[in-house]
Amino acid sequence: MYEFDSKYGFWGTPFFDQLIYYPEFDKSVRVIHDRFGNRSTLNQSVCDLRSRALFLGGSHTWGAGVNNNETYPALFEAQSNFKAVNLAHCSMGLDQMALVLKNKIDALKPDYVFLEMHPWVVHRILRKSAIGFPKPYFSSTGSYTFHKLPRIMKINLFRNITSKYREFVKAYEEYLADIRLDSISDAFKDPIFHLWKMRYYEPMYNLAEYLFTSIREETAKHGAKLIVILGPTLQELRNINKKSELINFSLPRNKLVEILKKNNIEFIDFLENSDHFNSKNIEEIMFADGHLNEAGHKVIAARIIDKVL
Repeated sequence: MYEFDSKYGFWGTPFFDQLIYYPEFDKSVRVIHDRFGNRSTLNQSVCDLRSRALFLGGSHTWGAGVNNNETYPALFEAQSNFKAVNLAHCSMGLDQMALVLKNKIDALKPDYVFLEMHPWVVHRILRKSAIGFPKPYFSSTGSYTFHKLPRIMKINLFRNITSKYREFVKAYEEYLADIRLDSISDAFKDPIFHLWKMRYYEPMYNLAEYLFTSIREETAKHGAKLIVILGPTLQELRNINKKSELINFSLPRNKLVEILKKNNIEFIDFLENSDHFNSKNIEEIMFADGHLNEAGHKVIAARIIDKVL
């Protein structure tokens, strides 16, 4: 479904149309990308002259495990007077979303920009490689520096070598910091929830704040309204009643909420006062791996429509 992209590292394959079997969901889903490589809403009757909403995010917004017309951007479009443009892609980090917005907002001229930030995967902004592709990244030495991909990355051999090298470097740095992210099956072993690893991740949250404020400024410059979506996470819902002085499953969410409030960025927190997302009905709104199922997408769409209309 994906191919190399020199601006973002990877992007959806244009005109992709295939039935994909998801073994983790035990179901087949027809995945359709439009001519731009975006997940189509399949609503051909929608006029492009209507108000427009851009959706940025990862696999939750792209719609892993659900059909094109079942994603919450597609449902939002079907139930509102907006044309939805789904610019989300699997495994995308906040840094890539910022780049996508900067490159596409002028041409698309949206009224709203919805940015879905899955709190548990905020650490994607530390990656220099993703799903087998080297990607552009930001580094900090007092101020933030953006590192574009060199032209040589257009050659598949160099991409493969670079991607594997970058993955090794990141894993080695984490190893030296006594962090193990490979083959984690138990949330208690994931360092992102560990209070004693906060110092290691503090630069990550600083970068997240820089990216959020950059996105806010870009949307404001183009007269669009930004709303950040903090969706539900399986890790929090499963462990909502587990108490520990050393592990906090809401730590990434709390840090992101703190950043958004500090910078006056409007957001919807789907675990705050939620009747739909709780530890008792996980199976009703989520697949076993934590992705939203059809019912979960309906809940997200309804809440966004209520917020906007």
